[in-house]
Amino acid sequence: MENERRRLARISISSEYPQGQFCLYINGQPVGLRALRDVSPFGLSLLLELQLTKDSEVTLHYSDEEAELVVSGTVTWCVADDISGCFRAGVLLNEGAVSDNTAFFKAVTA
Repeated sequence: MENERRRLARISISSEYPQGQFCLYINGQPVGLRALRDVSPFGLSLLLELQLTKDSEVTLHYSDEEAELVVSGTVTWCVADDISGCFRAGVLLNEGAVSDNTAFFKAVTA
């Protein structure tokens, strides 16, 4: 895994939140997303069923009773997770979509 690059604190996601549904897509195709592990206003960490290639473009959809939100970003790293048998990946959110990223961050950490 690469060295930590985030400048802001991240919030770990636990089973108590978020209450909505997540769907991850690459090139319009759904990817087996197991969990959103943590989130910051500029990036997130995912637990996945398959390995992603660095620099892949991804789209993450989130919906709950109050909102439907979409954020996109670029995979910055992806490694095998020996404990779960899955893969952990880091995604840098699109820097040109600050309002969407902020809305997503607030929704999943509320």
